[in-house]
Amino acid sequence: MIYLYENSCGYALFNKIDDKVELLKTYNFKSSEESVDSYKELLNNELPNNLKDFLILTLKNKNDVLCVRDDKLSSKITSECDIKSNFVIDDTFKEIRNGIEKYFTSDFLYRTLYLSHKLSMEKININSDKIDTMVIQSINLLLDLDKDINLHCMRIREWYGIHFPELSLLIDDNLLYLQLVLVIKRKNSFTKSDLLEIVDEDLACKIHNLSENSMGADITDLDIENIVLDSKSVIKSFEYRTQLSTYIKEKMAIIAPNLTNLMGDLIGARLIAKAGSLDTLAKFPSSTVQLLGAEKSLFQSLRNKTNTPKYGIIFDSSIVGYASTKNKGKVARSLASKISLCARIDSLGKDTSGKFGVIFKEQIYRRVKNLENRNVSKKKIEVKGKFIINADKKYDGSDDTKRIKKN
Repeated sequence: MIYLYENSCGYALFNKIDDKVELLKTYNFKSSEESVDSYKELLNNELPNNLKDFLILTLKNKNDVLCVRDDKLSSKITSECDIKSNFVIDDTFKEIRNGIEKYFTSDFLYRTLYLSHKLSMEKININSDKIDTMVIQSINLLLDLDKDINLHCMRIREWYGIHFPELSLLIDDNLLYLQLVLVIKRKNSFTKSDLLEIVDEDLACKIHNLSENSMGADITDLDIENIVLDSKSVIKSFEYRTQLSTYIKEKMAIIAPNLTNLMGDLIGARLIAKAGSLDTLAKFPSSTVQLLGAEKSLFQSLRNKTNTPKYGIIFDSSIVGYASTKNKGKVARSLASKISLCARIDSLGKDTSGKFGVIFKEQIYRRVKNLENRNVSKKKIEVKGKFIINADKKYDGSDDTKRIKKN
């Protein structure tokens, strides 16, 4: 029997006679690139030309059976080289492997390391259509940006509130507040017409009247300058946040269209980021998806032996918000199961239309309506021998009479 042993330096044929293994012939790769190309073909279940020529040249007139470590390679050799080949795993290959270095060049270990690195790099393939890392980083950036914007807006409100405190009580929108700060600056140096580009005439009159009777203190020009600079930087953050949201929406439509149609782009991206990847989210059971984002509350409730939370990130969904407080837990459980299905379709399926997300969303809304209608079902309530069929209907006591005790 003849044994074929392929390695990083070439191919070797060994002849086994009476339990003795002897080297028959070797083929050395001419370069490291040749070894990489040959092993790529072997990994793709193809027969390299150099191996084919080597076997035909060596075993052309021999009737011995060739023993190979790979079943698919054995069938390729039999069909293409017309050589009898069998798939064999025995102790002979272990013996050959332990002493293979002495039959090749001194840089055997270096070539083995080079080949393993090259093949590992070839296996790392990135599909541009499924780069969920981009979504994970962008949604984390968006969340950090929201925290930064809220922090700066709070600081600016307190800072500018020293000069014009009434403006903060009148304006709740942070972006509008910052735009007004840039226009007003000093409360005694602006007119109503300056505000008409930002707000309507009624609100401009209110702001102007408040500025005339404001209880704020005077601040220096340096203070105003720094407040204005900070306000401009936060407004730029608002503009970049809008661009980042558009970017996430476009990426989510490519990566997870069904999950996007069901949960929205931002909540869907948060679920993917929390899971680590879309493939990981697809592997999660629905019970885990339901509590993603509520791990701290879950472990705290388990530690204190109290009621566990019913939802995590999915609580921000409009579907859960549409349900009443009593039914939020049931809706969250149903929604988590649909999220798992959408994630598996997006991760493993080839459909990019997102139609399943739309179908599942309609099913969840029907589920919510059924739960709400079940709570408002008819109830019988007994009142003095009478039944009120509708519990929401007020009781009419006009027919009731009071008995007055006669003296």
